[in-house]
Amino acid sequence: MNVLRRFHFIRKPEVFRCVSSVSSCESVVAEPLEQRGLVRVAGEEVYGFLQGLMTNDISHVQSGISSMYSMFLNTRGRVIYDTIIYQSAEPGVLYIECDSSVTSSLSKHLKVYRLRKKVSIDVEDSYKVWSVYEPSINQNQHPINLVDDMRDHLLGKVLPCEELELSKKERKDGFSINSISSKNNVLIFRDPRISELGLRVVCPSSEDLTKSLGVGRGSSYRFLRYCLGVGEGVLDLPPDQCFPLEANCDYLHGVSFHKGCYIGQELTARVYHTGVVRKRLMPLLLDGSITESNALKQEVLNENNKAVGKVRGVEGLSALGVLRISEVLSAKSLTLCSTNVKTMRPSWWPKQAPKELESRDKQ
Repeated sequence: MNVLRRFHFIRKPEVFRCVSSVSSCESVVAEPLEQRGLVRVAGEEVYGFLQGLMTNDISHVQSGISSMYSMFLNTRGRVIYDTIIYQSAEPGVLYIECDSSVTSSLSKHLKVYRLRKKVSIDVEDSYKVWSVYEPSINQNQHPINLVDDMRDHLLGKVLPCEELELSKKERKDGFSINSISSKNNVLIFRDPRISELGLRVVCPSSEDLTKSLGVGRGSSYRFLRYCLGVGEGVLDLPPDQCFPLEANCDYLHGVSFHKGCYIGQELTARVYHTGVVRKRLMPLLLDGSITESNALKQEVLNENNKAVGKVRGVEGLSALGVLRISEVLSAKSLTLCSTNVKTMRPSWWPKQAPKELESRDKQ
């Protein structure tokens, strides 16, 4: 059974390039991410305030990068919130995207450390997050990149043409390619993790991007993430139960090892410098349907009936698991709930193999 039957294929592996016409972007979809929410953090001391609480270096946002992936850890170095931080068009105002079930919890967490800093922290209910992506997958089973032409197309549809020209002019003058594009309270960002995840759009809750853009409404964003091996939210990253490097935070540009101290930094740095992360989130492709409730109760087994990982979520014929890297990649077969499954080393992982893979190859 073709695990990717929900997507169409192309014969050549070149990246899909979208031109300005609407007809050429028929495969692009917009999907409201109801499971994601926003916390608004603002004030003249907002950057310094967040610097000591998050894994990434907020100074990059302060100096011009408009979106950033980061995690908030507890004192034991475990993930409590996975987030994307957006710089709004207004200086000193940031939006922190997180799982919608923990927006209030994140807000309280930040307020605990605010002390006397001049920072306001509020759950933002008047805005919502959309994902705009190209769900096609090439013959190598890797989603096709959403290139800059698609971003320009979105600007031209959501924003007036003069705003598009201004954005191009700013980039020529040295602005980051992630520079903010904003009009009528619509903010467009490239997903800071990997390009295959497309764009993130923050807009008023009343806005319907499918009508604004003239594109279809997507329903396969979670399936796309699982095919890529990207976790998101409390289901994939249970609070206080996983470490940032196991969740590929380092591979997804979500942690800085040069910024200095932050909550949970000591353990994260120690694991990074040892160079050995034995388990990571990886994609699982299923040969048959499995209910998520059953999969979460079972472990992934190799041909010797040895447990080599656990499942975090199932969407259609794709799943996400925390797997022992060297063991699953060397296994002759893998099963989950008596169903054959396959995994792979995601294409967006660094080309240089982790030390545990290097040691395996020497055996």
